Amino acid sequence: MIENNLANEGHWRRIIRYVRALAGAVVEQGEYARLKDDAYLELLAAIAPVYDIGMVAIPRGLLIKPDKLSEDEVAVVQTHVTVGADVMLSVAAKLGSELPFLPLAAEIVRHHHEHWDGSGYPDMLKGSEIPLSARVVALVSVYEALRSRRPYRPALSHARAVKLILHDLHHHFDPVLLNAFHDAAARFEQIHIEG
Repeated sequence: MIENNLANEGHWRRIIRYVRALAGAVVEQGEYARLKDDAYLELLAAIAPVYDIGMVAIPRGLLIKPDKLSEDEVAVVQTHVTVGADVMLSVAAKLGSELPFLPLAAEIVRHHHEHWDGSGYPDMLKGSEIPLSARVVALVSVYEALRSRRPYRPALSHARAVKLILHDLHHHFDPVLLNAFHDAAARFEQIHIEG
């Protein structure tokens, strides 16, 4: 369940390891070269698990509902990205010099549901308008979500999750990161199995 991911140590470890695996498979060109910078990668991997921190503000009943959410309920759940980012930026305004990673965390929290084709939320960013950090976390968090049981469906197999990401949902993700995911897919399965 989504709310369990916030406190699930295995979930956090997998997200960190997925980020590293994806970065390890990405081509070192243009903006993607940042993913080869050890300092940036370690920071990104360390803060990636907070991507859904705004879920703490969402009514629990919506998070565990076994049925399809209504349009109004979906709109409430979607506020988790702005609520979470606002909290991160508020703390950064007060403690920014002591916690310099918070603006990057806020960027991830706000934009990890943006889609490459512009159909995501909250800002309907498109393509490279979406921060690279959020594009990385978007892909790894979707893999993790697909492999995890939800109140409304069982966990999917690795093969089904990979097919969905590469073929059915491909328009949601950065094509360069999709290629890296394709190359690192076996590593993702291993990470999931190891927990």
